[in-house]
Amino acid sequence: MKIFLLLLTAILTSPGLLIAAAPEEMLPPPEAVLKATATPPEIDGHFNDPAWKDAVLLGDFMLNTTPVPAQAKTTVLVTYDRDNLYVGFTCLEPELKEKLLRPMAEERDGNVWEDECIEVYINDVSRSTEQYHVLVNLRNTVMDLFSGEKFRQCKAVAWNGHWQSAVALGTDEWRVELKIPFATVNFPAGKTELRVNFCRERYGTSGEISSWSCPYGDFDKPERSGVLKNIIREGIPEIASLSWPDDSTWGEQQLALQFAAPVSGRLTLLQEKDGQLQVLAEGQVRQGQISLPYFLEEPGRWVLLLGFQEQGKTESILFASHNQLNPALFTLHRTTKIMPHGGRFQALARLGNPSVLKEISCRISGSAGQQSASWHPEQEFCSITLDCSTLAPGQYNVEYLFQLHSGRSVTHHHPLLIFTP
Repeated sequence: MKIFLLLLTAILTSPGLLIAAAPEEMLPPPEAVLKATATPPEIDGHFNDPAWKDAVLLGDFMLNTTPVPAQAKTTVLVTYDRDNLYVGFTCLEPELKEKLLRPMAEERDGNVWEDECIEVYINDVSRSTEQYHVLVNLRNTVMDLFSGEKFRQCKAVAWNGHWQSAVALGTDEWRVELKIPFATVNFPAGKTELRVNFCRERYGTSGEISSWSCPYGDFDKPERSGVLKNIIREGIPEIASLSWPDDSTWGEQQLALQFAAPVSGRLTLLQEKDGQLQVLAEGQVRQGQISLPYFLEEPGRWVLLLGFQEQGKTESILFASHNQLNPALFTLHRTTKIMPHGGRFQALARLGNPSVLKEISCRISGSAGQQSASWHPEQEFCSITLDCSTLAPGQYNVEYLFQLHSGRSVTHHHPLLIFTP
């Protein structure tokens, strides 16, 4: 028996044969109860406004792989008002002078994650499949992303949120102040809890990655985000149901909205595109309901905003729809660019939405003559065929004209060579 115990002890203590200890149980994600501010802060990075006096203070950032306190202290102030969440980072950094000498991203959506930066991940507790992500570096360069189930979990860098940020530099610390509109992260009225994680990346000789809630690995884990509670937004009616087409569609659309209460007021649908706001449609809400037709005349990247002004109250933005996968107006799947004399020109166009197109024209022109024809598109694929038997050999230009019902038009060109066989 003694020999058996000695052998067992030798096996268990031999190098390479140690039995790994059971992993420690993960800490639960942290929670914080917020207090609202009556006056919004000025976004300047200094936290001198009265709004920050009652803000909740979050600290004790931990390393991203294990719940061990980070060497460089990071604290976050959080408060909110009717329309926005306000976040203030204070990042202690003894090597700040050296790190300011490093090259950093300076254009929107650059590689900010490679810099000294802070990050915020945001999820609605009820929609954990959608995630909003904003990063800000020492030079106040912003990178933002959106990922969600309907985008097949891809991270859409081209999406831009309506953030406002400011960075202030001290001797051995730097601060970031952020304004995050609730509409940007689609946090509706009536919800009181928001899932977030506040993170920081440090580089250099004392590099470390830390966060408010330890993700036990990469930051990109909604289930490991903490929860902000007690977000009570008075004066904004709660949406019971909202139905409108998927963000990837365009043309004639219909929006159906029902509030939880029988409110009355005016609903405005706005489109923000290339930094410009345009009213697409307006309508009167009666007994808490409205059905609103509107028209998106062409593809592109945009944000649709729902503004509502209840009788006797100020207008508020209720919801934002962030377009990402809008199809192109047309795609030339197949086209002739070189052909023998006496042949027929052929092209095949795939149309993103035939209903918005009034007519398609194709014109082949050159010094030796021209040929043209028109079509009225009705299906997704449109075949374009022209008899070029009368055109002499030579160089030609092919022009496609896509005429929209709205009166606008889109053109496309490519060269064509007709040769002698």
